[in-house]
Amino acid sequence: MTTKKSQKKPGWREVAHALTGHGYGKPELLTLLGDLYKLSDDNRDFFHARFGLGDDPLQAYKEIIEEAMYPDVMKDGPVQVARAKQAIARYEKAVGEPHGRMELMLFFIERGHAFSDQYGYGDESFFTALERMFARAAALLATMEPGAIERLRPRLDSVVEEVNGIGWGHYDELLRIYGETFPETP
Repeated sequence: MTTKKSQKKPGWREVAHALTGHGYGKPELLTLLGDLYKLSDDNRDFFHARFGLGDDPLQAYKEIIEEAMYPDVMKDGPVQVARAKQAIARYEKAVGEPHGRMELMLFFIERGHAFSDQYGYGDESFFTALERMFARAAALLATMEPGAIERLRPRLDSVVEEVNGIGWGHYDELLRIYGETFPETP
């Protein structure tokens, strides 16, 4: 009986070594990046966000969040919380800029609430995902500069107020998170 030795998959170090070891210059690197750009929508979105290209570099990520958190019920589209969260994570890897991250997190929550309100949708895991994203957004907002806090906090406030009366204790949980993040709020 022969046993196969497990081989370690190559990682970024090996790729970087291969690039530098093969004398990749600027033209070859640009060709490689162009090939990656053409390979997938995710790669194109990454490049557009990283370099701030287009009218709104967040638009591609918002479209994914919209489709995932507010699916077309006429096409029997499922809610895909994980897909929406992945869009935010991909933006974070591409840019990581806090204002864009905040916008996408708030958009995630708002679209989830709008879908729940429109169709009476929601189960415990759905609301838990919204609450966790709200906690991330509130924590991020608390670290931002005073001008951004002043500008974005009313939007966070309205996210809480919009769900007053929703079941599952969702409103109470958002109030708790908000109060812990901003204890000076009455």
